[in-house]
Amino acid sequence: MSVPRLERLLLDAIRRRKHRSRALRLAVTVPPGTPAGFVAELLAELGEAGASELHLAGPERLIAGCDPDATVHPAGNAAEIDAAVGALNASGTIDAILLLPLPDKPDQPFMERAPELGFGPERLTGVSLFAPGTLNRPLLIADSEISDVPDTDRHVQITDAAAAVARTLAVEIPRAAVLAAVEVANPGLPVTVQAAEVAQRHSGRDGMFVEGPLSLDLAINPSAVEKKGVRGEVPGRADVLVAPNLTVARAVRDALVHGCGIPGATAIVGGRVPAAVAARGETARGVRLAALFAIALVE
Repeated sequence: MSVPRLERLLLDAIRRRKHRSRALRLAVTVPPGTPAGFVAELLAELGEAGASELHLAGPERLIAGCDPDATVHPAGNAAEIDAAVGALNASGTIDAILLLPLPDKPDQPFMERAPELGFGPERLTGVSLFAPGTLNRPLLIADSEISDVPDTDRHVQITDAAAAVARTLAVEIPRAAVLAAVEVANPGLPVTVQAAEVAQRHSGRDGMFVEGPLSLDLAINPSAVEKKGVRGEVPGRADVLVAPNLTVARAVRDALVHGCGIPGATAIVGGRVPAAVAARGETARGVRLAALFAIALVE
């Protein structure tokens, strides 16, 4: 799949949103150590993405003069940058956040930053989005950022959050597969039992289908479904993959990006505003995809 496929999907979603009649306000964290050339290139990409009002938080030498129309919020270190963006978030001054990776803390969990960024007790969920050409539909993976080992209640919330994102992307009736190693609930494999419970909790709901446990091949591969004789609304047609834990969600996401070369974008939903998470080593073009994802999710 090429980048334009995912980009086109997101641009179409943005065009359908009502907020395009007003300026869209995007806050960008620019950590110390971010190459100045990258910042300039990124701002050019963001302008094309439809962010009409930019708020830049970071070292003054990096952000001053990059964009004469942007509002700058000088901050010397990562904590001050997050606090500046958090103040904007808490005051309702922004519509979305773009988080550039921290060079000195590249693997810092989002939840460690959440309070400073203005995210309170909301139930946050990390959703990663892909548009593989082989599937001819969006594919979302959750929770790829927040919950390490979610319990059943949290799993239900994750499923609902990812389905809501799918609807934003014009998936009229989301089909969510609750993943496990096998497709039969077995007390010897607690993950399968929990997956079945999550599916049961969604039984009879209008506007979505949730089934599990389902192995990954049965979730997305019609040939595997036919060979194994599995029936249902979700097998072979899932557009939402609900992982049993953070490790599995990240593994599937990274396999698509690094193993298959399929571009993706990740956003945090469930807070006051959506927050896009840019991956380490991402190009300005790739970061633009993350920003587009957050912009598409603005209410």
